Amino acid sequence: MYIGSDYYPEHWPRERWREDARLMQAAGLNLVRMAEFAWDRMEPEEGSFDFSWLDEAIQILAEHGIKTVLGTPTATPPAWLMHKHPEIYLVNREGRRASFGSRRHYCPTIEVYHSYTRKIVRKLAEHYASNENVIGYQVDNEFGGSRTRGRCYCNSCHRAFQQWLEAKYRTLSRLNESWGTAFWSQTYSAWEQIPLPWPNEAPANPSLELDYYRFISDAWIKYQNLQVEILRNVSPGKFVTHNLMGLFPSIDYRKLGEPLDFVAWDNYPRFSQHLDPAAVAMAHDLTRSLKNRPFWVMEQQSGPAGQNVMGTAPSPGELRLWTLQSIAHGADSIVYFRWRTCRWGAEQYWHGILPHDGKPGHRYAEIKRAAQDMAKLKHLMCSAYPAQVAVMRSYDVLWAFEAQPTSADLDYDQELKSYYRALHSLNVNIDVITPEAEYDKYKVIVAPSLYLTNDDIVQRLEKFVAAGGTLLLSFRSGVKDWENVVHEETLPAHLAGLVGASIADYTSTGRFESPNAPAQLAEVEFVHPELTSYRGTASVWCDILNLESAEALARYHGNFFNGTPAITLNKHGNGSVIYVGTSLNDVAIRELSKWILRTQGLQAPLGTPTGVEIIERRYNEKPVLFVLNHNSERATVSIPTAARDILTDQRYNDELLLDPFDVAVLELV
Repeated sequence: MYIGSDYYPEHWPRERWREDARLMQAAGLNLVRMAEFAWDRMEPEEGSFDFSWLDEAIQILAEHGIKTVLGTPTATPPAWLMHKHPEIYLVNREGRRASFGSRRHYCPTIEVYHSYTRKIVRKLAEHYASNENVIGYQVDNEFGGSRTRGRCYCNSCHRAFQQWLEAKYRTLSRLNESWGTAFWSQTYSAWEQIPLPWPNEAPANPSLELDYYRFISDAWIKYQNLQVEILRNVSPGKFVTHNLMGLFPSIDYRKLGEPLDFVAWDNYPRFSQHLDPAAVAMAHDLTRSLKNRPFWVMEQQSGPAGQNVMGTAPSPGELRLWTLQSIAHGADSIVYFRWRTCRWGAEQYWHGILPHDGKPGHRYAEIKRAAQDMAKLKHLMCSAYPAQVAVMRSYDVLWAFEAQPTSADLDYDQELKSYYRALHSLNVNIDVITPEAEYDKYKVIVAPSLYLTNDDIVQRLEKFVAAGGTLLLSFRSGVKDWENVVHEETLPAHLAGLVGASIADYTSTGRFESPNAPAQLAEVEFVHPELTSYRGTASVWCDILNLESAEALARYHGNFFNGTPAITLNKHGNGSVIYVGTSLNDVAIRELSKWILRTQGLQAPLGTPTGVEIIERRYNEKPVLFVLNHNSERATVSIPTAARDILTDQRYNDELLLDPFDVAVLELV
């Protein structure tokens, strides 16, 4: 178990390093991540390498019981390199080339950059291969994290995209057939004719656009793996990871995580003014689910965050709360960003554990307490996370909707968050999976707007339901094949046997290419006797359904499709499929989710007031409950059995009173 901070000794005088190490040790920290932005210090001029300053910092930290994770510095290529090879700069969709003075401004496909990357990564790995104080490496930093979301449209990417397509489709006839290039006379007779999806007079072919998003994701993965291979061969015995960005949409994190020992992510709950504990929980659950094992938080917010504009300062108690929320969801190490707030550059207002003056204050004291808490929870770090409910998020579906949103108000990730938020409020453990995951361990899979399908996904969903699982699908499911082409069968096409209903028609209820156009709302009324009587809103989209083997759970109220089914239930084998034909409001989703969980016998261990989260872990086959109060006022939680708080050793018999932003970790006795 590690708890530490991201540290930048190159920003501070050498005379300060020992004091920093002393303060870290006094706070209970035992790890730093360093050097991910320090290429110019490691290689101040081409071919001249200097690690002496880093050696000194690592040794000082080691003398205070602090280990080091080193970042490969490729997120910030130095000025001498970019001046010599301006072709390395990323080009945005409008054709504008990036310039020096920021970070993440390089293209992932440029071979000359790969060459320089191999040199610096190899030198770093060789130098620290036998240094026992360096325990692992972080490759680069936040792949794709830029205004362009890491998507480059340069000549190198254009050529690489054409080669990627040739490797995928093998023949142009297959590509033309898969993309439907007969439309608008787009048939290709040479690979060199295929463009990138640049801005044009009309939209690009959505199949081309989807494949470009897949290609650029693969390009980043290929660039990462170039570094992973060097680190493993040259510096064996040290872990290799990368710091992800939660729900970041532009890279397939499942593929990115495959070659890594474990994944890490960067958690900033108050990066903006809006704080959503459920969205943070969802990002944790996605990260854990990528490899079904514990993960690291490589950057945990430790103060008000922001670059030119600063976000809200965390309230007293929130830094500890976010730390323990991370642990509850499966993190086994926490690294705070950053140690000391920087006095210069673009992140002068991205605050760290220490303020600009370097003097310990209330944030230091709170993180010291969090370190003490983590020491008490060390035995739980690899304990089981029993999740029988999964929310399915597909990167391919995400990109297909980006290419062709269908409705101006349709936001795929927001639909997923709505269902996740409802389940999260009911205090059940949740995995956030991709379609490629194994389904056997779950009783419920929620897969809203499963826009693209292929035979493998459909067959495995059929097997899951037939074996007794409950599957929830929603509007715009089963619409297209895997190459982003609409099925010719009546929708939901290959999912029709599962859904037990057909889509006779549909309408977008949202705006049409105009932010001022009024949305046309309908209503949905629950009609099934087992569901709570409730009438909610139907927005974004409405499927008009014909029942076949399914029955109606809810019907539309209002509009020309008044009285037709809005939500259906179909029995399939030993399980059931629920189809939601519209975008529901939060209360309706929560009521539907409660009923689904009840039918599967999935009851939360405790009921809680709004804003109190419960996560169950299992240690020695016994439940341990993390109870987290995200409210700014006290909260009372009823406890049906005797329990002991591992953090305080206090015992409870009937109720638990939690202060604002407080946490209890209950052992049931």
